[in-house]
Amino acid sequence: MSQKPNAPRFDTHPDYWEEYTNFQNVKHFIIKRYLSGWFNIMATRNGRILYFDTHAGRGRHETGELGSPLVALHALLNHRLKDQILSQCEVIFYFVEIDPANFKHLKEEISSIGELPEKIKLRPIGADSFSVLKEILRDLRSRNAQLAPAFFFIDPYGISIPGDLLHELMQYPKVELFVNIIWRELDAQMHQQGKPGVSENIDKYFRGEEWRDIIETRESDERANKAINLLRKKIDALWATYIFMMRDHSAIRYILLHLTNHDKGRDLIKDCLWSICPHAQVEGSFFARKTEDYRQMQLLSAEPDLSPLFDWCKKELEGGPRRWQEIIDDLRSELWIESQLNKVIRDMRKNGVIKPSDFTGRFSGKRNPLLELA
Repeated sequence: MSQKPNAPRFDTHPDYWEEYTNFQNVKHFIIKRYLSGWFNIMATRNGRILYFDTHAGRGRHETGELGSPLVALHALLNHRLKDQILSQCEVIFYFVEIDPANFKHLKEEISSIGELPEKIKLRPIGADSFSVLKEILRDLRSRNAQLAPAFFFIDPYGISIPGDLLHELMQYPKVELFVNIIWRELDAQMHQQGKPGVSENIDKYFRGEEWRDIIETRESDERANKAINLLRKKIDALWATYIFMMRDHSAIRYILLHLTNHDKGRDLIKDCLWSICPHAQVEGSFFARKTEDYRQMQLLSAEPDLSPLFDWCKKELEGGPRRWQEIIDDLRSELWIESQLNKVIRDMRKNGVIKPSDFTGRFSGKRNPLLELA
C-alpha cells in the first residue's frame, strides 16, 4: 500500500515491519502474558478497564505476526475467562498512531477482525499520543475525576518521552506503565549533552538534570541500571522491573521497563519475565537477545539454577525463625518468584536444612508455618 507522496512520515524505521525478531517476540509475549493476568484481576473490582497503546504501528508485520495492539486485543479475545471478565466490566482499547501510513494499515487490520463482543470497545486514533494523553489528563483534572484502571504500553519513535506525563499518569492509583526505552540512542545522546537541544530533551525525559551524574559511569550496564533507578524515582513508581534487550553479547539495544505501585503488579511481571527468560538472571538482571530463535525458545521449558535463591533464603533465616509468608514478602524486592521460593523451602526441609518450629501436618506456604534453621 503506497503512501501519499507529501504525507508526513513519523515512523523513522518503516523497515521494522519487514521482519519479526526475538525482540518483538519478547515484547509481545510480556504484553500478552501480563494482560492475561491483569484483565482478570482488574475485572473483579472495576466496571471499566483501559488498554492504551501510544505508538500502535501497523497492527501486523509483513511476516504475518501480530503487532502490539492486536496482541493485546487477542489476549482478551482468547482468554479462557473472557466471558466472566466481560460480564463484570467493559474493556476499552485505545490504539494511537501518528504515522499516516501505519494508521491506515492499522485500521484495515482492525476492520478485518469483524464483530466484537459488546463490552469490548476499540478506539483507533490517528494523532500524537502524548498530546492525546495530555488532553485526557487535562479533562480529568478539570472534572476532579479518576482514571479507570489502565495499562499503558509506551513504545515511542525516538527518545522523546515526556517524564512529567508519565509521572502524572503514575499518580492515579490503578495505572501500570510498560515503557520501551531505546537505550542505545538515549545513552549516546546523554554523552552529547553539549549539542543544542539535547540536554533540554533529556531533562524532559528524566524530569530534571540528575541524569548528568549517570554519564560519569564507565560501564554501560551500570549506566543503564542507574538510569532505570532514576526514572523509577522521578516517575514516582514503587516498583521498576525490566529486561535488557541485547543486540549481541554485550550491547544493550532496548530496555523494556514495567512500572507499578502495586505488589501484585510486581509479582505478575516477574512471573512474565521468568517465563520468557528462564536462564536470564545474571547479576540481578534479565536479558534477551535479538538473534535468539523465538520459535525454538517457545518450545523450551528449562529450569533455572536455584542455588543462589537457596543461599538467599538461608540468610533470611540466620537472624532467627521467620514465617513462610514473611519470606515471600521479602522476596518481592528480588527477581526470584514465589513458586521458586516455595520449591526451595520444601527442598530445604526435605534435606534437613530447615524445620517448622511450631507446626505439624501438611507443610505448605498457605498454612504459613514458622521456619527456622535446623
